[in-house]
Amino acid sequence: MKGKRKALRQEVQGLQQTLSTGKELAALAAGHSLKVDPKALAVQLLKNPKVQRTATAAGGLLAAVIVFGTVSQYKFYQTIVAREVKKGLKPIHSQLDELQASVEELNRQCEQLQKTLEQQKGVGRK
Repeated sequence: MKGKRKALRQEVQGLQQTLSTGKELAALAAGHSLKVDPKALAVQLLKNPKVQRTATAAGGLLAAVIVFGTVSQYKFYQTIVAREVKKGLKPIHSQLDELQASVEELNRQCEQLQKTLEQQKGVGRK
């Protein structure tokens, strides 16, 4: 029972704040010279649960946009760096291919020499 009363009181206070804020905003819009403190108006607005939910959602959206922008920038620069590294490694890859080809050629020559030596050893033993 006490919990329900407390909840109803809070709801009534929220509605009163909303009404007073609405009256002050209407007075500002109409140009009436009510003594309205902008800070007090902001505080009253922020006490409103609907405004709090909206502000929280807006803050979350802003955070998501910032994270998305940062990730996009990271991916963009990562792509650029990868392209530059690839360009820089192209001459090294060609040199490596040439060295690999020369190693294969030397291996073939070595195998031929070993076969020739084995044949000469076989002829010399007979």
